[in-house]
Amino acid sequence: MKKSLVLMSIAVFLVACAATVIAYQLWSYAYRPVAPDSSAEMLVTIRAGQSLKATADMLQSRGIITSPTKFIVIAELAWAWIKRCGSGCLASGENLTEFTRSPR
Repeated sequence: MKKSLVLMSIAVFLVACAATVIAYQLWSYAYRPVAPDSSAEMLVTIRAGQSLKATADMLQSRGIITSPTKFIVIAELAWAWIKRCGSGCLASGENLTEFTRSPR
């Protein structure tokens, strides 16, 4: 009985550690500042109806992001936040992106 309790405690601890590492990785990816040499402006056109995966792949091919998977997870979380908050989170004309920072 004690052995199974210890094993369950270890499993819960490992899952909590893994969740913490994943959350930290996503946070650091989303808020890492732009590299000093990336001051050039770039225009990116996203077609209406373009999938998030296609957008992430395009951004990676242009060197704007480094990880399409992390970008997709962050975009999905941001979209879930917008849907949860409704129009109270953002005023008209605002968006969630900060162009002074880059997810690198």
